Amino acid sequence: MPVIIDCGFQDWLTEKELVSLCTQLGYCHHANKSFEKPTKLTITGYNGKLKERLTKQGADNWGIQLVEGHYLDLYDKEKLVYLSGDATEEIQELDPT
Repeated sequence: MPVIIDCGFQDWLTEKELVSLCTQLGYCHHANKSFEKPTKLTITGYNGKLKERLTKQGADNWGIQLVEGHYLDLYDKEKLVYLSGDATEEIQELDPT
């Protein structure tokens, strides 16, 4: 199953939050590549200060998909599960399609 990390909200982050986000994205990449079967990892909203900072960290060489646009430009909304720390429902099962 592909995983998309939506960074379209980055314009609302403070500099400290942006640094934290970039660190977390690095952790996601490193954890994913250590899996026996890594997933297809995509970062959307890859532009502005986020792109500038991650480019300096070598993200262009991570082997993941980096997309400047919105995730809905890539995938059908009806086939997505959007995970959020603010969600009120807990996921019980995912359909691989």
